[in-house]
Amino acid sequence: MWVVVLLWGCQNKVKKSNLEMIPVDMDRAREVGVSDVFSEIELVPLETSENNLMGSVYPMVYRNRYFMRHNQPEGVSCFDSSGHFLYRIDQQGRGENEYRGINGMAGNPYLPVLYLNESLDYLHLFELSGHFREKIRLDAVREIIHGIVSLNRDTLIVISGRYNYTYTFYSLSERCVITQKRDHLPLAGSPSHFFRVEDQVFYAPAFESVVYEVRDTAFVPAFCFDFGKYNNDLSALADFDRVIVDDREMEDFLNRNFNSFINKMWGSRDYLCLMMSCKVKGDWENRFLFLDRNTREYIVATDFIESFPFSPFGDFVDDRFIFPFTPMELKEGNLSDLFDEQSKAAYQKIKLDDNPVILKARLKI
Repeated sequence: MWVVVLLWGCQNKVKKSNLEMIPVDMDRAREVGVSDVFSEIELVPLETSENNLMGSVYPMVYRNRYFMRHNQPEGVSCFDSSGHFLYRIDQQGRGENEYRGINGMAGNPYLPVLYLNESLDYLHLFELSGHFREKIRLDAVREIIHGIVSLNRDTLIVISGRYNYTYTFYSLSERCVITQKRDHLPLAGSPSHFFRVEDQVFYAPAFESVVYEVRDTAFVPAFCFDFGKYNNDLSALADFDRVIVDDREMEDFLNRNFNSFINKMWGSRDYLCLMMSCKVKGDWENRFLFLDRNTREYIVATDFIESFPFSPFGDFVDDRFIFPFTPMELKEGNLSDLFDEQSKAAYQKIKLDDNPVILKARLKI
């Protein structure tokens, strides 16, 4: 038996004076070049053969391997650090060891396993060899499952919902729910808003300037941003309890109540990076924040001069962004002058019908 706890992430209830404060002037935004943000770019072409062709992919770097979740076909392909194909998980179906579809994947820094979650009901565990281990039914999760976060060796956070999100803390050893927490504001969370810095897991709600560390099952304020006029006043929404049901209602809710919201956040010991939307003269505009945590220097970008599709689906490992590019996107990006000699040689050999290419971009400020 467990209780659903309302997650009071309202920034007005947090004593910011006790937190590390990071001021950011979002009006410093400008169009930037890729070389303004990244110091080096490396290409890792993924091996292409008739047996491992992929369509659009969502990447994850885990234990020195590239895991590519793809929809055509529905599965996961694994490549080593040099891009050599290792194996494919392709078990779509309705059998005991099969999945109906994959809506997310995650690794575990404490255990050598791979998690694949369906949209509803089930979590699949695979060994890093690609062999199926077991299928866990998540009876307590009655909403669309978006992703999994490994909190520690035993506890997973299951993120579910559509606009109003629920976080289910699940014990692997006991095979049961520890507790559930629900955001009191819609769109306040998603898999994109959880990020890991070594052994710490952080959570950045969409509408707040406060970032929380997840300890056991508690969300503990860790640090906060000051976005100036783009900060949100949540005091009027302290008693908000309506469930948003469609995109039009969500758009109206955003326009009436907020000046900004976070789409995605990445972090490390040295850097914090955000994708945000800011309301500028009544219109929503994208902002990309790249901040050095040590010097507090930062860049706020509206876009890149080059055709560089900075994506919320990229991974961030060892201060490097990991993006999958289709060969066509790579050719259109005009980035070859930024490649090292080895990557330039690899670039010349890429064909338009090849598998996606991994682009590793090292952050600098």
